[in-house]
Amino acid sequence: MPVIFLNADLDILSHQNLQPLIDEIGNRAFLLACGPSSEDNTCFARYELSLEPHDRSPESFLLAFTHLIDSLSPASLSLWHAAHERVIDIGYQCLHSHDRSSDRISSPTLARLASLHIDLAWSFYPPDEDPTHVP
Repeated sequence: MPVIFLNADLDILSHQNLQPLIDEIGNRAFLLACGPSSEDNTCFARYELSLEPHDRSPESFLLAFTHLIDSLSPASLSLWHAAHERVIDIGYQCLHSHDRSSDRISSPTLARLASLHIDLAWSFYPPDEDPTHVP
């Protein structure tokens, strides 16, 4: 297999203070980083989820993030909608291989992501790079 799915991160960037949103999400997702962004007057939060091994597919992470957003209070949803960037970054480890691999994301999941204004990104880590130490 040429690539192995690792995880998915949710990045939120906003011109508003995200702390109430961060507080509400609490321990339902692991907060990787938060604070001011390098962009002017922008706050950011980056989350990761921990799922059971049998649930570890890109689609399961995407759906888990949508369920998390759906569970937010009206005040936190307002912060979510005010954010100017909401991105789920799907991470893969590349291996030395000539084999083909693929993952599928269903159209209902893509529609749900679109309804929450979530963009998708993909990161491919080279075989000699530890993805846990990449900013």
